[in-house]
Amino acid sequence: MKCTIFSFFAVLALQVSAAAVVDRGVSHQLEARTCSNPTSAIPVYRAFNAQHSDHFYTTNLAEFQTVVNGGTYISEGAPFKIFSTPGFDTVPFYRLYNPELYDHFYTTNAAERDFAVNTLNYVYESVIGHVYPNTNCGGIPLHRLYNVQLSDHVYTTTAQEVEYAKANGWNYEGVAAYIIPA
Repeated sequence: MKCTIFSFFAVLALQVSAAAVVDRGVSHQLEARTCSNPTSAIPVYRAFNAQHSDHFYTTNLAEFQTVVNGGTYISEGAPFKIFSTPGFDTVPFYRLYNPELYDHFYTTNAAERDFAVNTLNYVYESVIGHVYPNTNCGGIPLHRLYNVQLSDHVYTTTAQEVEYAKANGWNYEGVAAYIIPA
């Protein structure tokens, strides 16, 4: 009888121990899958149209080359990276355009996107990629600024550009997203 009870508890202890190992393994696998791999991020190209004071961002190299080669935009490089496909830890980065203001506008907030379309005459163009919604995965802030006189939004990762823009009439609107540095 003692042997049977001992055997029962020994088997039970092994099962609980094995279950704990499996649970830790699953938990570890889930933790490992929560952050998209930064090496899979793609460049975001930035161009500027001085005639209409419009900053334009795209992940599509052909689209970027078309606007730059068309002569109305100048290249400002590829200042940051985002993901081309959605991940467990990412959100869409929406692109909108207001043809009356010649302004491209980018947001992760669907309600803000809808408000801009329904109230501010922006046209929804596309999701240009996917970004982190917070710093949990190591992304850095992408700051959004707006200049009322120029009717232009600009997005930057550098504190120097934020401070320069603020000193020159741009209003700081907060962090638009968290991205991968270039």
